[in-house]
Amino acid sequence: MISTPPSEQAKLYEKIESMTEIQREVFHHFGQGMGCRSIARKMFRSHKTIESHIESIGRILNIHGEDRGLRIAVLSCEHRLASGGA
Repeated sequence: MISTPPSEQAKLYEKIESMTEIQREVFHHFGQGMGCRSIARKMFRSHKTIESHIESIGRILNIHGEDRGLRIAVLSCEHRLASGGA
């Protein structure tokens, strides 16, 4: 498992807390391995709206580039596991 140092985890928690409720929900679903279209169906939104939220989440977490989605998903998984979620 990839391990984020405690100081970086604290920064990550702050950034996650700064997200809107919808962004946090998208972040959570993305970390569960769901794609934009699946999240869109689950949240009753268009996939373009979800893609926009993913872009916003990437900016908040300072994650850019072609592998942005994968890196966001990994951070979401780490966050969920560190929070005691399954």
